[in-house]
Amino acid sequence: MPKLDKGTLALTFKFDCDRFLRFRLATDAERDALGVESDTYKRPGIELIKAAGRRWEADKYQDLLDVSPADTVAHVLKDEVDPLVGRQLFGKVTDLFTTLRQPTPPPFFVEAEFEVPSSITPALQQAYDNYGLETVRVRPDILWVRPSGTGAPLIGDPDPVPEYEIHVVDVKMAAEPSLRHFTEVTYYALALAAALVEQGLSDRYAVSAEGFIWPGSHDANAFRNLANDLRSRGETDPVTSALLDTLVPVPYEVYQVHVKQFFEERLLAVLGQQPNEATWHVGPKCQLCDYVRYCRQEAENCDHLSRLPWLNQGQAELLREHGIASTQALRDAISNNTADWGAAEASSHQLRADAPALAVRAEALH
Repeated sequence: MPKLDKGTLALTFKFDCDRFLRFRLATDAERDALGVESDTYKRPGIELIKAAGRRWEADKYQDLLDVSPADTVAHVLKDEVDPLVGRQLFGKVTDLFTTLRQPTPPPFFVEAEFEVPSSITPALQQAYDNYGLETVRVRPDILWVRPSGTGAPLIGDPDPVPEYEIHVVDVKMAAEPSLRHFTEVTYYALALAAALVEQGLSDRYAVSAEGFIWPGSHDANAFRNLANDLRSRGETDPVTSALLDTLVPVPYEVYQVHVKQFFEERLLAVLGQQPNEATWHVGPKCQLCDYVRYCRQEAENCDHLSRLPWLNQGQAELLREHGIASTQALRDAISNNTADWGAAEASSHQLRADAPALAVRAEALH
């Protein structure tokens, strides 16, 4: 069964490609029929890059453990040492909701796992029912449980305000968070808010609309040093102060629109298509996509408009709407100044400005 995991969601935003989403949600039979296999196109050295990311995450979890009072960070350490990372990694906390039912919950959960409710949006439930999507479990890096009253807005705007608010924190090695990082945090927040309702915990807990990214830094000890420095100065809550100084807030009100639109519109529309019917365009965003070789080969075979340098997907779609579907057709249309080209040119200032360059590039391809 296909599975809509957080990686598929985040990478769909990164690549902005319906074909990528449809391929990721394809059944084994559909992949075999197309002759496509994502693992074939993994980048050389990708395992070392992933190991560096896991090491950074584990080090930040350890920093949080070391500067926090005893028994305030719910976590599980694996027994074995990861040979690529060079240390024990953190395992999943499986009793999140049981622990939240305690009179006083711990302030932090590291990699607490829970099932994503299909009730995030009605369209997600429809996708589960109609297309047999597999249930997904997610594991936010850190859940930060704080007494209510921080001033951050709460998802769902509960009234009365519950006793605690939970902030989602995602640890990333990247110094500058990207769109995919922000959408992951937003997805976790929406999923956790729905899960708290399902578990009957929404009277005590609400999910804060202010999630955070813990970004990478050239100084691996920066957070630990900051917390210790604040403690030495007599700061009453050095861990909270150090976190607020380190973390990058996620503008939930911006990204929740995109995430909800994904579930309510894009997901069902893409699932309703055959894998080879979903829109695609080989461009700069595709360079790290698992399916880029497949799409490049298809672009060569069908003389796809994306073969033209600097022609973006929106311009290509506009040309196809006016009956120009290949680089050969574009070359002929421009050189003969056809009615189709005239209509396309009239609808786009950029196409009109780029006409001489497009003609030369199309001619060079042939």
